[in-house]
Amino acid sequence: MIRRSKGYAPVPLFADAGNAPQIFAAGSQLKNSFALTKGDFIYVSQFFGDMDTIENQNIYVDNLERLEELFRIKPEAVVCDMHPMYFTTQFAEKYAVKHDLPLIKVQHHHAHVASVMAENDLKGKVIGVSFDGTGYGTDGNIWGGEFFICEGAAAERIAHLRYVDMIGGDSSVKDAVRSALSYINVYSNKEVSPASTTADDPCSITIDLEDILAFGRERLLAKPEAGLVMPALKAGINTVKSSSMGRLFDAVSALLGICEYNEYEGQCAILLEDAAAFAQKHPGADEKCDLALSFHERIIDMIVDQCHIARSKYGTDQVALTGGTFQNRILMEGVLDKLRADGFKPYYNISVSPNDGGIALGQAYVAMHM
Repeated sequence: MIRRSKGYAPVPLFADAGNAPQIFAAGSQLKNSFALTKGDFIYVSQFFGDMDTIENQNIYVDNLERLEELFRIKPEAVVCDMHPMYFTTQFAEKYAVKHDLPLIKVQHHHAHVASVMAENDLKGKVIGVSFDGTGYGTDGNIWGGEFFICEGAAAERIAHLRYVDMIGGDSSVKDAVRSALSYINVYSNKEVSPASTTADDPCSITIDLEDILAFGRERLLAKPEAGLVMPALKAGINTVKSSSMGRLFDAVSALLGICEYNEYEGQCAILLEDAAAFAQKHPGADEKCDLALSFHERIIDMIVDQCHIARSKYGTDQVALTGGTFQNRILMEGVLDKLRADGFKPYYNISVSPNDGGIALGQAYVAMHM
């Protein structure tokens, strides 16, 4: 499911939540859908897209009022994302004050995992693997390559992709060269090795990119913008710490010369997957494509390794795979095959999208289980 629209919305999803109050879940800022709950049912709205324009914000508010009336729902609690600058967060805060309702804030990637738990009615501990481009973390950094242990409304972050000082904030979302230069800067530090963790953050996961960096480092450092970006990175000017898997896919795409700029959302990652698919069919025909496939295989192996660590420590074989990165077919199918072969029980989104279109479902599920 990429976009839950006509024919699916607002068909409800069942969630065994007992006597939970009626809830309004505001959803995410991008690829937005909101949700309303009544009894054991969660009604996820149609797709609204990105909430950056006044027109879309007005449509969002109008449809919230319409669905409340249609299903005779009067929310008794409100739940939203943690990001303070999201329209949906600010609207939820105002809505809660206006109607004198409690407000719950759920971390973005926790909501992703909870959406899988809701769809599959998962009980007990769940290993959550939540990979995407951007989400506001509880430590104020940008998350996007996260592992959790979740149960009911609770979530513990147990591992994450190592933080990278990312230059330019939102501009790096489109400019994959900036993401690549950010990785070049971090990996040029001699203290960084391909080891699975770093001494200062034992939950941090470092991916071995040595051969990929060797392929593209000199070409990218020769670009005119590198003369401005690299000194800024070294000085920590205009940088944010990011554990985003989406930005790592962008960086690798740029390093391999596959795509350097996202003309549309996800373009670099999509073309990187295309190159990997070519290598699957024609191994050895193109070094760049072989490296793209190798990168996918490294991420798959890393996910399986982390799930083994989590199973040993927490005693669960349930795994929830979610986030926009899992729209990548090579990644998803590779992880599913290996997890099943190792005795895990993997689950994923079916009736809502693994991207931010499913966030509202996860938010509602967490609030219903509080």
